[in-house]
Amino acid sequence: MLVEGVRRDVVRRIVTADGILYPFDQASIVPKISAPVRTFTVKRGDAVKQGQIVAVLENRDLNASLAENKGLVAQSEAQYKTLTGATLEEDQNKAQQDVVAATQSLEAARKLYESRKQIFELGALARRLVDEANVTYAQARNQYEVAAKHLSALRSVSRKEQINNAAAQVDSAKARLTGAEAQLSYSIPKSVHRSTAW
Repeated sequence: MLVEGVRRDVVRRIVTADGILYPFDQASIVPKISAPVRTFTVKRGDAVKQGQIVAVLENRDLNASLAENKGLVAQSEAQYKTLTGATLEEDQNKAQQDVVAATQSLEAARKLYESRKQIFELGALARRLVDEANVTYAQARNQYEVAAKHLSALRSVSRKEQINNAAAQVDSAKARLTGAEAQLSYSIPKSVHRSTAW
């Protein structure tokens, strides 16, 4: 075995040969969504830094979905605030007043109908006026039934259930918003390594 000492010198011999160069790091960028590429921000073989945007995919539909989901979050939060700000007692009192008013209207319409029916049977009133009173009576009966059902529904659903339902709607809307934000972020692929050749 021949051993030579290491020394500093000028290289006088040049060797010409074929070779293949490889980058230190190379990455294949595969987006999580399928969409046409709107623009490339780098060229093949360019060195890129970690987190650098390498392309932008078509994402107008994702932007629209994001805006829609932001609106749903705002709407559900407003409904939640309205529900928690209003008291069930106030709602029940108003519904009770509606039932009282509907009862009074129903009774007045019933009396008018019966009165006109008696006068018609005596031959002193036109049939058209009896029919009009009957229609008014039917409408008053429907209004009373709607008001009574509304009051009954308010009494049957607890305040806690209403608040829990509204809170769940807020959470659901926020989750959809997070999903829309993630989808939008997928439309802008970025480099994930420290220094890569694309």
